[in-house]
Amino acid sequence: CIRDIAIAKSGRIFVSKRTGVYYSDDKGGNWKRASFEKIGLECDWCANYVRQCPVSGKMYAVVSFMPLYSGDSAYSGLSPHYIKEIPETPHALAGLYVSDDGGASFRKAGRPGKEMLLPVQLEISTDGSIYMGTATAKIGESKYVPGGIFRTKDAGNTWERILSCRSTRVEGNINGIAVNPKKPEVVYAAVHEPAGIAPIAAIMRSRDGGTTWEDVSGDAAHRAYCSLGLSGPDFCTVLVGTAGAGAFIGRDLDVAASCP
Repeated sequence: CIRDIAIAKSGRIFVSKRTGVYYSDDKGGNWKRASFEKIGLECDWCANYVRQCPVSGKMYAVVSFMPLYSGDSAYSGLSPHYIKEIPETPHALAGLYVSDDGGASFRKAGRPGKEMLLPVQLEISTDGSIYMGTATAKIGESKYVPGGIFRTKDAGNTWERILSCRSTRVEGNINGIAVNPKKPEVVYAAVHEPAGIAPIAAIMRSRDGGTTWEDVSGDAAHRAYCSLGLSGPDFCTVLVGTAGAGAFIGRDLDVAASCP
């Protein structure tokens, strides 16, 4: 499963998938697997997204420990086919990783918060702020850690939760983050909660960098959002993909009105 494709300013192409991050320097003719600090080939993990910071030029990736997705329990369903050695704390591998060599190798970037067990989304704004979206995780029989969006302004050293999934079920997930490149204080989030009712799953928008949020789903209201993007010369055209209801395109007139 290809999770993400990105092209760095150097021209290097990156693909992230269940088995890691791969890169090509010849337009896809040949591929190499990027190495990740403390993560070996025998560990069942997933590098979900890879992005280049427009400020520092460094490549970043978010990593999840895949057995967290298995079954209804965060640590159930460990498959010996993929797991040769199970870490004592699998989620310790999860988090934000950064590359100092253009994406050939990655190291842990700071320390993730205790609530950031299932990183599944990554977006970096033009001001250098890094946004990580997580899925809700179930620990043991009854403890849930809700998914949401976390932001760091210091490359992963400190984090703050700026949005939480409103469901307490394991389906709670952030399935998309988009930041307007021309107005980085404008942030969108696709909150995906298929087991919930319509008002729970939503396209949310913040116009103040994540301090306050509002539901802007409109005609694209659906229970299962899959993707989110921005387009147009002012990045005020919102693209939404759903599971079962097709794709939607809409113009954010509120933000467009404030664009030069």
